[in-house]
Amino acid sequence: MVVGIDIGYGYTKIYSDSAKLIFPTLVSRNIPIGDFGDNSVIITVNDVPYIVGEHTEVLMGNFRVTKDFVGSPEYYAILGYALHSLKIRPSSVILGLPPAFFNKQIAQDLTLKLYSQVIRNSSGSIITIPQKIEYIPQGTGIYFSHISNGNFDYHKKNVMVIDIGYYTIDTALFCSGKYIIEAGKSYPAGICLLIDRIKTAYGKKYGSFIGDDAAEKLLKKGEFTHFGVTHTLNVAEVIERFIDDQLMSVIKDYATFVKGLQKTVDYVLLGGGGVTYLANYIRNATIVNDPQFANAKGFYEYGKSIEES
Repeated sequence: MVVGIDIGYGYTKIYSDSAKLIFPTLVSRNIPIGDFGDNSVIITVNDVPYIVGEHTEVLMGNFRVTKDFVGSPEYYAILGYALHSLKIRPSSVILGLPPAFFNKQIAQDLTLKLYSQVIRNSSGSIITIPQKIEYIPQGTGIYFSHISNGNFDYHKKNVMVIDIGYYTIDTALFCSGKYIIEAGKSYPAGICLLIDRIKTAYGKKYGSFIGDDAAEKLLKKGEFTHFGVTHTLNVAEVIERFIDDQLMSVIKDYATFVKGLQKTVDYVLLGGGGVTYLANYIRNATIVNDPQFANAKGFYEYGKSIEES
């Protein structure tokens, strides 16, 4: 069984022919003492215990990962938890790396390092690492997912992919189906900036502070309830300003960059979890189906095509 795992800075997404799972990419070495109703899963990496995902958020607060956590013990704890969540042991796993960070040597080093880790679940059983692990550039999954949804004409065109994540906006370029490795870039303009703007706007209106979770509810629904009181915020202006200041700035910069490579762009394709907040405000671009899961699904589609070839 092939599995695509998109370990994002905000959420980790898992996709296969029998699974579609998501959990917050939160991890902590501070393990709470078990209490009534506590069913948290502890993942150990080389005998160091970590509490991962939604259990971290409920018991310990928001322990969001840092930008440089790829290849760290916390990263392997997240991956171990993802593998633990699957009911069937996969034969291969496809993962992503930021395009500006990606090269074959880094991917090979990370794979070798992964096989040297001893990862266990709460019962002490070893979580087996699949025989085949492959890293591909983040954002390419969005392209492969879109192609697999029947958009075969994109395979003949030049396509700019924009992956809106938590910390970064990653960009990639495909020309007639070929990934242009030198065109991969990452911009520090992720959805965390929009969440911060929502928290600031809320603070100005209500004179108090909120966390990321409440800000995300405001982005999705324009409201959240606290102690039976509904708090509302008109987020449209904040979102539109973010698109103008951040997203459009990235697109303009990347357009100039691609022109310098003597390439042109036929289509702009958007995906990533951040797109779910922006979809109603974006014009002149195509949004991939199920944008939050698009990378994981595309990783799966890529892995499946490799197995079948």
